[in-house]
Amino acid sequence: MSLHPWPALAGASIVAALVLFACALGLLLATPPAGPAVVESDVLIGGKEARARRAAGEFAARRYPQAAREYEALFAEFDEPGFLLAAGRSRLAAGHRAHAVAYLSRLLASGLLTAADTQVAYGELEAAQKAVTPVTLRLKLPDVPSTDRDASSSPPYNNYNYKKMISAEFVAPFGSDPRPALEFPLPSGPGPERVLVLQLDPGAWRLRVDDPALASVELMIDVLAQPGDEIPLDLRPHGPGPSLSRPRLLRLVGVLGGLGGATLGAGIGVTIAGDLRVQRSLARSSGCLEQKDCREELADAGGLRGLGAGLLGAGAGMTIAGLTGLTRDPERRRRLWLIELAVGGAGIIGGSVAVTLAARGFNESNQPSGPEGDPEAQARIERRAAQHTLASAGLGLGGGLAFAAAVALLRTRIDQQRQLQPSLGLSPGGLGVGVSGRF
Repeated sequence: MSLHPWPALAGASIVAALVLFACALGLLLATPPAGPAVVESDVLIGGKEARARRAAGEFAARRYPQAAREYEALFAEFDEPGFLLAAGRSRLAAGHRAHAVAYLSRLLASGLLTAADTQVAYGELEAAQKAVTPVTLRLKLPDVPSTDRDASSSPPYNNYNYKKMISAEFVAPFGSDPRPALEFPLPSGPGPERVLVLQLDPGAWRLRVDDPALASVELMIDVLAQPGDEIPLDLRPHGPGPSLSRPRLLRLVGVLGGLGGATLGAGIGVTIAGDLRVQRSLARSSGCLEQKDCREELADAGGLRGLGAGLLGAGAGMTIAGLTGLTRDPERRRRLWLIELAVGGAGIIGGSVAVTLAARGFNESNQPSGPEGDPEAQARIERRAAQHTLASAGLGLGGGLAFAAAVALLRTRIDQQRQLQPSLGLSPGGLGVGVSGRF
């Protein structure tokens, strides 16, 4: 008679299917947005004049991207308008017209150029603007929390200290054309809605809002040769939203903790009942292995104890994930749930393998293979049965931990779900497919 671990494995297979879905979604939620790629200049060797001559040499040799990076580094270090003008002209020559427009517009607005340089900048800007596409963003700012402003102040949107910058980074195919990210200031205004027009080259761009007071937003867009519709951006503040309020969080903790406690109690009861049956079977006559009904009873008792151990582990896992919800820091709480989700998923895989191997070992030992009443054979059966029970508990612990963590992550992110939208665009580089949404 074989020990069938199907009661534990049947429940685990359902949990495993849920966990696989939750792992994918959890990784999507978990994964933090990567910072914009920074294109740095080559190693800076020599003084300002030597580096300026080297940049001019790169431009003369028609290595325009290298010249632009050198000029950008010089401007960042010495803050001289001539270097930014040269960087804008280099970007224009390289076909990076959005960068040329940004640099030249900034210079002309500053009024720091000489009359001759101003004429040059106007001419270059006019040439660059003919090849860029205007992209209109309609941004909605959140109201300022009452703890951050005087309730009598009006309007609230100008009093909150936002960094007020949106970065746009060109996404080159296979990283073949790296460009530095551009930053655009958020227009000021009295209301919650602002309109910002970006002038970008056709192609794929990554827009990002990264403000300490706002939840990070990342958006992939395909810029075509012709202007498209307005792109709405709903900027939300950091911190708990309605679904993360303390009462709702405590209810979630109560539900997970109660479910875990009930499963834990049921598991303890089933485990004790199964263990008593196992002990009774082992305490029978010394020739138990020679009797088919005895072997069948021992296998059934071991399966019952394994099921109880699986329930016990699942209850413990759900209780642990539920108690994690008492962590006050939202980011730390989310990270802990993500860790529990990953650990639980690994526990399901490892526990499934361990249960299978333990059941196989028990089946081999639960056969008449030696002299009647052999104490070594009985000890081997006890060891194999104990291994099956421990493996079932590990499988249940992983399943309960992953399931409860996934439920908690989904529940606490209801109002912060990503709204993913596919997009299809045609650019000079070819047909592009993108996905946009909140991150």
